[in-house]
Amino acid sequence: MRATQFAHVLTVIALTMGGVLLSGDARAEDETFEAAYRALIPGTVAELEGLAEACHAAKLYGWRNETYERVLLLAGDHKRARTWLKYRRSADGHWKRGSYKPPRNLKEPSDAQRVERRAVGERFAGKVLKLMASSSAPLPTARHQALLRLLVRFAPEREDLRKELGEVRARDGRWLLAESVSAATLRAVLAKRAKQTVSAQIAPATARPTAADNALRLGWSAIYQAPHVRLMGTVTKEELVLAVKCLEACYPVFDHVFGKKEEIPKPLVVYLLAASSDKAAILKHHPAADTAYRRWAAKLQSSWLPKTSSIWIFASDRDLRLEWCSRQIMGNRLWRRFGIRGTPGWAFEGCGLYLSHLIAGQRRTFFVRRTQYGKQGSRENDLWDRLRAKDANWREEARKLLASDEAPDLRLLLGKNLNAMNTEDMLAAFAVCAFLLEGRPRQLPSLLESVGRKKQDSIDVLTAAGLDPQTLEIKLRRWLAETR
Repeated sequence: MRATQFAHVLTVIALTMGGVLLSGDARAEDETFEAAYRALIPGTVAELEGLAEACHAAKLYGWRNETYERVLLLAGDHKRARTWLKYRRSADGHWKRGSYKPPRNLKEPSDAQRVERRAVGERFAGKVLKLMASSSAPLPTARHQALLRLLVRFAPEREDLRKELGEVRARDGRWLLAESVSAATLRAVLAKRAKQTVSAQIAPATARPTAADNALRLGWSAIYQAPHVRLMGTVTKEELVLAVKCLEACYPVFDHVFGKKEEIPKPLVVYLLAASSDKAAILKHHPAADTAYRRWAAKLQSSWLPKTSSIWIFASDRDLRLEWCSRQIMGNRLWRRFGIRGTPGWAFEGCGLYLSHLIAGQRRTFFVRRTQYGKQGSRENDLWDRLRAKDANWREEARKLLASDEAPDLRLLLGKNLNAMNTEDMLAAFAVCAFLLEGRPRQLPSLLESVGRKKQDSIDVLTAAGLDPQTLEIKLRRWLAETR
């Protein structure tokens, strides 16, 4: 395949990427750009061939092979490049690489050689950028991003390219996404601040039971009153004290993350329950729990009692109960501050999982439910079980998911409510929110306000922030790899 033929394949790919068919003037403009782009390739390949041979003659063998790697970016079937780089064509027609160890330069390059090597890549990048700028209509997002990533291979020091890709230079000299550099610092800062906040909470004051408390017919281990919560439970006093500290810490941690302190109208009431019979008593005797609610809540581990500011929590172990404390409060804060509850689901579930982890140190409390159609050993059930493990690595699971064929379509995910989400959606939502919380913390409050209280479409809001679904997916995959 000639260089121009290979470029034509890129054109066909570019015209079909992006999930929509181009029409009319847009298709014609795109084809005009691609024709002009194809015309640049033969001359650039010839320049690269000349550079590679000059490197070979000067015994700069490492540079020679690096130059041929660039040739393959433009002319995939270039025979000489494939030969130097140890590729062989297999019986099925595909190129396969054998054992390959990059050679080294045997001499120190001269200043003139360094300048010429850089100039070849710069010339190609400059021509393509000029062509892109002169186009009367923007290229499809996927094609635009792919071209920028290609040009960086030819002109790695061009700051305008790096800036358009959203990159900055890290302290170690690498070019990384700006969101990755932000996360490298902010992730540790948020975790440390949350831990300090929990530790700084003072012991709560004990309180007397009210007539309403006694009417629930439970033997309370203790009742504690704190500024934001009134907590009673049938678990140990030690656990109740720790629970109050976790509950109270949620408020300053939330305010620290989003940069605004809000007044709370009245304390919440939280029931922390040790046995299933305790849960049954709450559902039977609390005046807010009617028959329909009792039936709905039967299989839940935690829930708000209807039309009240009261929450009950029943789970199998202490750590899970404590996590439900932080999860419920963080969910309440998302609702009160941004108007986010079940819609959009990605924002409520993703932010809730991130924020509660700051307090509890684990993620085993989900509002997304396991699908009732999932079979034992199915992909989704296996993922569900891995995510619920105490040592689960959510970021690594998200990285693998979004790099796989099972990755959720972000265009669909961003439009789903909580009840429509599955396990893969939940994991992707966590990744999106972690990216925004750590990578774009200053933008996030206004984004959440827009998709929550203002009820604006998530795709429109994120697109206005430079994160249309395709760009978000590209950045998210890279961010997860760079921040492992």
